[in-house]
Amino acid sequence: MSLSSLASVKEVEETCPKHGCKLFASINPNRPAICPECQKEQVTTKDKGLVNNFRSLIRRDIYFNRSYWGDSELALKTFNDFKGRADSPELEFRRKGYELAKEFIEPGTKVLNVIMTGGSGRGKSLLAAAMLHFILDKSDKECLFININEYYEAFKEFKFNGGRWLKISLDNIISADVVVIDDLGTESVMNSDGREGSIMAQKMLYEIFNQRNHTIVTTNLTLEQLQETYNPKVVDRIMKGINSQTSERILDFKDLKSKRAYSGLL
Repeated sequence: MSLSSLASVKEVEETCPKHGCKLFASINPNRPAICPECQKEQVTTKDKGLVNNFRSLIRRDIYFNRSYWGDSELALKTFNDFKGRADSPELEFRRKGYELAKEFIEPGTKVLNVIMTGGSGRGKSLLAAAMLHFILDKSDKECLFININEYYEAFKEFKFNGGRWLKISLDNIISADVVVIDDLGTESVMNSDGREGSIMAQKMLYEIFNQRNHTIVTTNLTLEQLQETYNPKVVDRIMKGINSQTSERILDFKDLKSKRAYSGLL
């Protein structure tokens, strides 16, 4: 408070009903007496609001602009985009995805990994993106969507060919609150025989999953094929927290029809 401001107010006998401290009145009789503690709280509340808004903008920038989407349209997908007729399998998967997304929002440190398996075009990536978008909107968690094929290609280009800086570092993927690892097991991260993941890819995936406890995975591989493709230590980290009591965290899309435009033409 400036000297001129101090000179224009005086302490009065009236007290604040909330804080019990004496009020200060202006020498201007048209201005009401004020409580310094109430004024301090108002400033703090305003500052908190500004800080929270700023943090929200940062989280949304990370989600939309630092993620590796594979398909950019996924960034805006919500549960409303995962459509299906009444009593259809699609609606049941949407219900399960919604319930699991709410679990990610709940406070706590429990391990919560979700795995979506099944052939391409069944809607795994769409549902994962819808879940992540919901978590972003309904919480203060930092969310990332990482198409593993796109990220791995950028990672190799940066590491070996002096490519441009990665939009998001491996450390950022590890530390984010909720991450979707999309399309795990795609061809570019596998050796020519299509069975054993490359050493560098396996090392990268181990670093990610070993230090993460809140991850949504989509893959065209079955659980058996995951075990054939990756080192047991990698698979063990991917499956962290999933057992007979938490088997609902494995969503198998194998019986859903492909949504690709060419479905049924081949």
